[in-house]
Amino acid sequence: MSSSSSSSKAVRVSSRKVIQGRETAERLLGIARRIFEEKGFAATTTQEVIEEAGVTKGALYHHFPSKLALFEAVYRTVEDEMAAEIQEASSRSKDPFERLVAGCFAYLECASDNRMHRILRTDGPSALGLANWQMIDREYSVYRLLPFLKQLSADGVLRTKSVEAFAFQLTGAMNEATFWIAHHKDPAKALRESKRELRSLLEGVRQ
Repeated sequence: MSSSSSSSKAVRVSSRKVIQGRETAERLLGIARRIFEEKGFAATTTQEVIEEAGVTKGALYHHFPSKLALFEAVYRTVEDEMAAEIQEASSRSKDPFERLVAGCFAYLECASDNRMHRILRTDGPSALGLANWQMIDREYSVYRLLPFLKQLSADGVLRTKSVEAFAFQLTGAMNEATFWIAHHKDPAKALRESKRELRSLLEGVRQ
């Protein structure tokens, strides 16, 4: 066999292993997410995930070295999913202010959804630790929102003396609202009321 043939075969084998590894990681994440949603972080064991995925303990720990690492990966997957939904909702409008409103409304809807709420708001702070949770939460919320708010301010859409202060206050208010909505006796009503009050808040800084 020529050296070029051997090299091509090695590349194919390597590529197949990479794909298989990625598929295993994705399967583990999907199973872990469902179990975390159903049972919560504390009641979930890595053995449950291993058995349902049909992999060895070594395979799990190759991708996720601990239960906490697995949870953080699931957490970030949910954050990415929410970010995509916010972006999609915001992109439906051409009006810059309405894009902001739509994105904020989508945030309220996603983060107060029972499935996402348990991972993002109930287990997130306790499992990840408050400081780490805040860091990750800000990465996906305020630090992604801030550039857009700065652009709206520069374009004369928003009237605020400190865009950064407003960004933190806005995301803080929305975070608290998602807790209220998720635990309200009538979540649909709480969501409607939160959207109404949030629009009033945003109208207050509209130029």
